[in-house]
Amino acid sequence: MPKYKKPPIREAIIELRFNNRLSDEQLKTIKSELVKVYGIVDEIMGAKFELKVEHKKINSYQKSQLERLEFNLEPNLKARISKESVSWHRLAPYDSWEEFSEPMLRLWRIAEDFHDLQKLSRIGVRMVNDIGIPFGDSSAIDLEDFFTVLTRVPDDFPARPIGFTSHIQSAHDQEKAQSSISVASHRVEATAVHILLNIDVFRIYQDGYEGTFAELQPVLETLRELKNKLFESCITDATRELFK
Repeated sequence: MPKYKKPPIREAIIELRFNNRLSDEQLKTIKSELVKVYGIVDEIMGAKFELKVEHKKINSYQKSQLERLEFNLEPNLKARISKESVSWHRLAPYDSWEEFSEPMLRLWRIAEDFHDLQKLSRIGVRMVNDIGIPFGDSSAIDLEDFFTVLTRVPDDFPARPIGFTSHIQSAHDQEKAQSSISVASHRVEATAVHILLNIDVFRIYQDGYEGTFAELQPVLETLRELKNKLFESCITDATRELFK
């Protein structure tokens, strides 16, 4: 993938998912360890709904529960630890893939005491791209000039479209991976329309994982290269000009 002067990356994510599910108590224990290293750690709460049949009636109950922990590893790099996953989130501006390596290892040394790497079920690389296309001298933009994967609207469509989402799921046998690509209208400004191009590339481990954390690096590199190829296949030369 070319190194663009103005890359459209809004967020770059690496995620590990596991078959084991941590308890609220385990997450709180992790938090106490994280605070020692990273300082402020936010608890993100969620709601659990239960239905019970009582006295011949169905009653619903809502219970608050701890969903995940969120914190900053460094400026523009956030992390999340949930009951079933660990993820790293590099926010714009995004400079290079290598920025992930050291922070990933540093956090994993804490998380590995709770999430069992042998129970890894999925490893994924995801890029969220926010691509702004200027109107120029016209108030209309033909998005097919900029993207190769779009929802096509029939000429006789009896309505005025006000938004769209295209979604493609693919298998990549050579890389032992799968991908999920979505293109969606995001927002319209006075000078440009913004489109989100979301590319998620991942490998599934149905029978668990037998390697080490270090041995995941070549897997991540394979997923990254595939993600880059997919990105380039989704855009046109006109889009590339916007990033120069």
